[in-house]
Amino acid sequence: MQRASVLQLKIARKLCYSFAVTLTLVLLSFCLMACGLASECGATVLNSASQPSPRPTTASSPTPTVPSTAAATTTPIFMPSPTPTPGVAPSQAPTPTPILELTDQQVATNTIQHYENLVVVDGAYRKAYNLLSPDLQASEPYDDFIKNANYTLKKGCWIIGTMHVSQRNSLTWDVGVELTQVSCVDTTPIAYYDWRFQVQKQNGLFVITSVGLYPTGSQNQ
Repeated sequence: MQRASVLQLKIARKLCYSFAVTLTLVLLSFCLMACGLASECGATVLNSASQPSPRPTTASSPTPTVPSTAAATTTPIFMPSPTPTPGVAPSQAPTPTPILELTDQQVATNTIQHYENLVVVDGAYRKAYNLLSPDLQASEPYDDFIKNANYTLKKGCWIIGTMHVSQRNSLTWDVGVELTQVSCVDTTPIAYYDWRFQVQKQNGLFVITSVGLYPTGSQNQ
């Protein structure tokens, strides 16, 4: 019994020895493989180290840009002058229309036209009275003026006709106006008159120095 135990122990030792040898061989194989790889790496490193390193290329340093500290100068921009088109005259400012000076006769005529419009059309007797000369106003007060048919005509409807102007002297003009008194219903003529004025230039102003209403006929004649 004891002999058998010794035999088993020997067998176990042999197995352990064999396992140890096998393990050693395996480890040795791994070490050799690792060493071979290490040798190749070392040779590569040595080859790399033995080659001369390329000469470094010196890159030109960029010139540093210094920001300008001077204040920016504002340059005025001028619009280009228009180029004149050939054959086209440059535009010019419109020429003012000259004011034509009225002749004395035209002023005398306008004075009578203004008077008759004030009386016949507007009934503005006070304004018409102001066109009389100072001497005529002194001889004909306003209260009498508005009642006198020679100055303000008769009540009714009137039609103003042709005007006749003649110069008596350098300061005086005679003006006659044809008047027709008509029916206010159907404008049938009733009577015809000649309204005569005398206009004179006094102190640079044109004033009426005399007024007269003269009948020239009627519808019944």
